[in-house]
Amino acid sequence: MDVPEATVMVVEHAERFGLSQLHQLRGRVGRGSRPSSCFLMTGGERGEEAAARLSVMEKTADGFRIAEEDLRIRGPGDFAGVRQSGIPTSSSPTSSGTPPSPPGEGDRRGTAA
Repeated sequence: MDVPEATVMVVEHAERFGLSQLHQLRGRVGRGSRPSSCFLMTGGERGEEAAARLSVMEKTADGFRIAEEDLRIRGPGDFAGVRQSGIPTSSSPTSSGTPPSPPGEGDRRGTAA
């Protein structure tokens, strides 16, 4: 979206977006000389985590602060596994600490080249 003179943006179901996405969207309005507003609308009932995330967007426009709060709320994620966010659990596929093999390679440990 590249409309420099845009002054109003409405994001429906904002609870479905990540904080980084909302921050990027919010930055697309107000790039001209006129004052602007970005409205984050929620759809239906929102959970405690969604309320906390949207509260961050209400309190700050600092991208670094937003990223820190997102990490605090959602956790670090599972870098070597299939999960996208949250604290790894003992039932996660990579809880052994061994990263998964790349697709199509299988387990080649102990085989001669």
